Amino acid sequence: MALTASWLSYSVEGERATRSCNRLRVLIKQLRTQARAVRSSSRRNGHLSDINEVALIRAWSILESYLNGRGDALLQRDLPVPSPPLPLPEHIRGAVLDQWTRWPELQKFWEIGLGLGGPLWKQLLEYKELRNLIAHGHGYVRPRPGRPYTKALMARLAFATSSPATYAGRIPLADKDVDRFLALVQRFVDWAEKARP
Repeated sequence: MALTASWLSYSVEGERATRSCNRLRVLIKQLRTQARAVRSSSRRNGHLSDINEVALIRAWSILESYLNGRGDALLQRDLPVPSPPLPLPEHIRGAVLDQWTRWPELQKFWEIGLGLGGPLWKQLLEYKELRNLIAHGHGYVRPRPGRPYTKALMARLAFATSSPATYAGRIPLADKDVDRFLALVQRFVDWAEKARP
C-alpha cells in the first residue's frame, strides 16, 4: 500500500495496524522466497504452509488489536470517564471492555455501538474460522460425528479432495489466501478510519 495523505491522518491505532500489515507483507515475501529455495518439494511445501498459517494468525492479531485499541479510544472519546472516575461510568466502561474477549461481543460493539456494520464483517468470518482451526487445531481438521464442516471449510477442502465431508488432514491454505486476508484487514482499517475518524 502506498503512503497517502489520508493514511497519515489515521488514528494511532490505524497507523499501527497499517504499518504492521506492511511489515507482515515484507516478512512473508522474504520467508516465501527462502522457502522456495528448498530443494525437497515436501519440505518446501511444508515450509510454505507453515508460513501461511503463521501469517494468517498474525494478520488476525493485527485486526483484533486494531478493533480493541481503536474501540477503546472511541469509547473513551464518546463516553468519557471523568477524573477522578465515578463508579458507574468506570464500571460500565470496564464491563464493555471485559466483553471484548469474545469475538461476537467485540463485533456487536462495532456494529451497534459504533454504527459500523456492513459486508466486511461477513468477509471476516471464513478467516476467523481458519484462524481458530490453525490456532486450536494446529491447522488440521478431522470429521467429528454430529459436527459437519461449515460451508466455507467444505468449499476450501473441495480443492484438496473429492470428498471434503470426510477429509482429515492439513487445511489447504495458499499464498493468495493470506494475501487476500491481509488486503481485507487493510480495507477494514481504511473503512473504519474513514467512517469513525
